[in-house]
Amino acid sequence: MKQKKKINKRVMIGAGCAVASVLLCFVIAPIMSSALSKTVEVVAASEFIKRGDLISPSSLKVIKINRNAVPEGAILDIKDVQMKYSGCDIYPMDVITKTKLQKSNDTMDSLFWELGEYTAYSLKLDNLSNYVGGHIDTGDVVSIVIDLPSGKTMIPPSLKYVKVITMTSSDGKDKTGNDPFLPANVTLLLTEDQAVELSGYAVTRDISLLLRAKSGTDYSKILLSEQAEYLKGENS
Repeated sequence: MKQKKKINKRVMIGAGCAVASVLLCFVIAPIMSSALSKTVEVVAASEFIKRGDLISPSSLKVIKINRNAVPEGAILDIKDVQMKYSGCDIYPMDVITKTKLQKSNDTMDSLFWELGEYTAYSLKLDNLSNYVGGHIDTGDVVSIVIDLPSGKTMIPPSLKYVKVITMTSSDGKDKTGNDPFLPANVTLLLTEDQAVELSGYAVTRDISLLLRAKSGTDYSKILLSEQAEYLKGENS
């Protein structure tokens, strides 16, 4: 009787193993294989895109990759890249992600590396009124306000609209994002003549900033264009 029970247990175990093998081979394995083989369409670069460039649809293409290999924040539709700038160098076949895009090409790095005929001028800020409560960011347009001995203020015509490169804290950290920030210095994009004029004011006068337009807006472009025309006429 005991021998018969042992045989029955072995038969049951063997049958169970057989059923498990069938399930693994014909049910589970195909499902897993199908899951692993599923692809997702993502947007990738079709050519090299330089940091700060406005991304053109002709520089992009849609490719299929395994969904397990899709990076976080991957762009799935070319329309989501329209009117965006590259925040870094993007190489052919690189998948475009949200972290590689920016709404404006006014980044601290791009402004520093592409000065051209301009200079980067740093100005120390002495009190809260100097910097509009920390709401000034890279690419914003500000006016330079000079305090006069009479107690009045003036905005020099040549410093009416200037672009901000970065705001820097007392420990040397540049402002990024919207985190609370207490700046001690502002770095401005100025021509050599503007920098010389502002240096003269900075020796004997208190200087404040007046926020005029946020980065990347049409209005900021109008103001900077107006300033450029004034400087051009002044030097002609």
